[in-house]
Formats: sequence, structure tokens, C-alpha cells
Amino acid sequence: MRDRTGITRRSLREAKSSQKRCISKIVVFILAISFFSLTILYFQSFIALLAQGYGDAASNEIQRGGDHKDDPSWTTPDMDSHGNDVVTLVTSQGDIVIQLRPDLSPESVQYIKSLLDSTLPCKRCRFYRAEQRGILQGVIKKEGIMPNEVLGKCPPDENVQDVQNCHGPLMTKGMVGWAAGEGGPDFFIDNYPAVAEWWGHDHTVWGEIVDEESFKVVDSFFDLPRHRDGLTYLDEDVFFDLK
Repeated sequence: MRDRTGITRRSLREAKSSQKRCISKIVVFILAISFFSLTILYFQSFIALLAQGYGDAASNEIQRGGDHKDDPSWTTPDMDSHGNDVVTLVTSQGDIVIQLRPDLSPESVQYIKSLLDSTLPCKRCRFYRAEQRGILQGVIKKEGIMPNEVLGKCPPDENVQDVQNCHGPLMTKGMVGWAAGEGGPDFFIDNYPAVAEWWGHDHTVWGEIVDEESFKVVDSFFDLPRHRDGLTYLDEDVFFDLK
């Protein structure tokens, strides 16, 4: 009876111990499943919040891009209707809008943009020569900004043999370039109706007038009082500002 009772008691203890171990494993398994489920829910919530944040940022950026004209904090360079950068010469005769041509002289265009970036007034900017309705010449320069000295390169579509001395295209009406075959700051607007083949490819071109209103303003300079002194000069310089 002792042996049987001892065996029975030992078996009961082992059974209870085994049951406890089984219950412990089940509890651990349930806890693991719960932790794993919570982890998945956490990451799903995090990804949803992240996606919402990007969506809001993108929406704000699109709205800002669409409504930038009404946003005083939005600043862009002046552009024409085709998205080209322009510089406007504000004169007493009216505004002359020049479309910039970085494809012909990027260094010159960078110089013009540096003038626009400067908050100083353009005290030296003026027109002083108006030659036979073909040349309107002036100077464009501000204090503290070094003038451009880099000449333009020969356009690839120009059929030129002397490439080393080619600094721009054959000039046509409305083109704006540096005077005397140099790099500035004296410049001129070509107002001749015909292609200026007599100049060859000497001049670095950095801009072009394309609108009729600006051409009318240019034409008005040739009606101002002028005098001859080898060249034809305006009796009084016409100063301008930039915008």
C-alpha cells in the first residue's frame, strides 16, 4: 500500500507539474501573440501617420505653387509669358523688357542677375548714345559689383571658320550685347531692321527684346535731342533702374 500510495502521489505531483508547465507555455504563447499583434498595429499606425504627413506636405506645396501670386513670401525671378528670365530697364521713356539669353553668354546673364540681386540703386545705369535709329547704347553697372569680362562663345549653329574670334551670333533687331567687342559694362540694343552682317560675330549677346511695346520705347530715344561728336550722342543721358 505504501508503494502504491507513494507512486500515486508522485504521479499526481508530476501530472500537476506538467500541467503547470503546459499552462505556462500557453500563457507565454498568448503573450507573444498579443505583443506581436500590438507591434503590427503600432507600425500600421506609424505608417499611416507618416503617409498623412507627406500627403499634407505635398498638398501644401501644390497649393503654394498654384497660389504663389497671392503669397507675399513667394519670390521668383521676373519671367515673361514663356517662363524665360527677363530684366526690365525702367526709364523715363518707358520700360524696356529684355529676355535674357544664358544660352549665348551664361556669365553675362549671371552678371545681370547679380545686379538685380543687389539692393543698391543703379546710379551708373544710363543711355548716352542713339545712333541713326540703329544703335541705342548705354552702360549697366552698380557699385561693388565687378563687371563681366567673359566673352561669349560661338553658337554651334553658326557656320564660322574663325571660331576663336566668334563671340556670338550675327545680331538681329532686338538683340542686346556688350559694346566694342568687350565684356561690358557698356552695352547696346541693335535696332537695325536688317541682319547686322557688318559686325560679324564680334559681340557677346546676352539678351533680346521680343515685345512691341519695348521696341516702341527704344524708338522713342531717337526722337530725343542729340548731337554729333564723331558718334551721335543724346544731349542728356537717360538714366534707368532695373527690375
